[in-house]
Amino acid sequence: MGEKPLSDDFEAAKRIVDASIQAKKTHMVPQNYRFGTQPRTTHRLLKEGIIGAPNQVTVGFYRAWATQPGTHYTTMSYPLITDMGIHHFDLLRYVMDCEPVAVHARTWNPPWGFHAGDAGHTAIIDFEGGLVATHHALGSSTGKSSPWNGEWRIEGPEGSLTWEEDQIFHTRDYPANQRRRQEIPHDNLPLIGQDAILMELLSAVNENREPECSGQDNLKSLAIVFAAIRSSKENRTVKISELLSDS
Repeated sequence: MGEKPLSDDFEAAKRIVDASIQAKKTHMVPQNYRFGTQPRTTHRLLKEGIIGAPNQVTVGFYRAWATQPGTHYTTMSYPLITDMGIHHFDLLRYVMDCEPVAVHARTWNPPWGFHAGDAGHTAIIDFEGGLVATHHALGSSTGKSSPWNGEWRIEGPEGSLTWEEDQIFHTRDYPANQRRRQEIPHDNLPLIGQDAILMELLSAVNENREPECSGQDNLKSLAIVFAAIRSSKENRTVKISELLSDS
């Protein structure tokens, strides 16, 4: 029996969202990564213009990931994009506060890989306003593991913001008379992770508003996943509008 086309999964997600809208129900996707202190602090710093208008962001993720033989992760197609990728793609939308336009991706497996589907990739994601993001990942890495949030470098005209393990640094090396290297403490948030997600959902219901990372909004993150897969399969740049045009 052949494997179900992955595009069917995206259509199913759109139908779920449509059903929630028609039923007038609050529908929120628990994108827990964006509710951590590192992304929330970085989002604020960028809004305040600490490095000026960013134009480039690079995210790296390297782990010996999903190593148990026979699990769906080790047998499915494109396991790292469809499972871990969605977290980082959603983080990019949240942290950079802009929407994706197009994706060009290449996927592969290293010779020592233990996944049946491609668990390595590089995705170039064009965002609104000319921002370019690259996401590099390998789920069968044998080297130093990156944090679950990934290793980030955001470049702007007034320096870079980097995620180094759990720390945030603002660095500027050029011009020489403006050099700086400053660790920025994380914001002290009242709630993080699952607690913050639950509070956001309850608040949205009580206030009769759309929650952060609602089902409708999450389709934009999910579209990056399926655009990357389609790009790899067809060896071309895929516009996000190809997936969302009927949403």
